[in-house]
Amino acid sequence: MSSPRFLRPHTITVRNYGPEVDNEATYSDTVFKYVKFDGTYGMTLGSRGIDTTDTVLIIVDCKDYDAGNKKLVLEHQYDDPDSQVCFRKDDVILYNGQEYTISQVKVTDPFGTDPQFLEITCA
Repeated sequence: MSSPRFLRPHTITVRNYGPEVDNEATYSDTVFKYVKFDGTYGMTLGSRGIDTTDTVLIIVDCKDYDAGNKKLVLEHQYDDPDSQVCFRKDDVILYNGQEYTISQVKVTDPFGTDPQFLEITCA
């Protein structure tokens, strides 16, 4: 069972970096639909106003997403950029013209051993 899509209305682009070829970095961009992008995650209300840490949170439902023809895999399974996409530390997320660097990926599997949600923290 997946979470409702109206709770995950955002579309992001995942940029997975690959090995260098002729001293140039290679990367694979994948458009990822039906995620929750929370740009207010790093904001706290203090006694002197709003404090921000420029941290965002992205929630991915592993049972319901659209990444074109690519399959979502975990970092240790990622070996084919043409047919797979993953979220790794130091990869880049593009959203509304802004670039965010992934700082942490947390796998949540409350119903067994298969990942249900990914919680991606970006700076």
